[in-house]
Amino acid sequence: MLFRSPASLPARQNAIALLRTSQDRTRLLRHLDHAIATSDTSDLRLLRAETNAANGNHDKAKHDYKTVLCERPHDATALANLSLVLLMSDLSETTGIRIRRALALQPAQPELHLALARVGHAGDRIDDAGRAIRTAAALAPDLARIQVVRAGIADVAGDNDVAVRSYGRALSLEPDNRLALGGRAKGLADRCDFDRAD
Repeated sequence: MLFRSPASLPARQNAIALLRTSQDRTRLLRHLDHAIATSDTSDLRLLRAETNAANGNHDKAKHDYKTVLCERPHDATALANLSLVLLMSDLSETTGIRIRRALALQPAQPELHLALARVGHAGDRIDDAGRAIRTAAALAPDLARIQVVRAGIADVAGDNDVAVRSYGRALSLEPDNRLALGGRAKGLADRCDFDRAD
């Protein structure tokens, strides 16, 4: 989930502001490309980056976020979204550094803590991952994806009770979550609780 940039677009771009709420991203990108060619602003670049990221065009999104950050190094939206786009395409420590910078500006964003947990998990820094995912879960206890990641980290750390409980919480939020269904069954089987593993 990307954070939305402020909708402070120049009057000439009212059509873009209206298109932003539609699902026609190809048309929106065409309008944004034209608008940026005639009147390049950071707000337009943020909107184009969000749209490209939503379309899975991570390289184009990264380019626009980095351009905005050159002009406005403390732009919280650009930092947060660049971190998330980098996470989607690369779980390196560089991504972790960017996420921590974004967290310094937006410490109450559960998605950033979730992203930091994934980076820690990918780098075998389970203690760091555990701290980050506990913070994410405290900020957003009703997000199944956070509970699933929490369970996975707990499983790697050998805490079967937290893993099974977190998978169960995820299933209470999303009963058809396949990762939670499989993870909970495995966790229950690991403790030989075959009656509940079905």
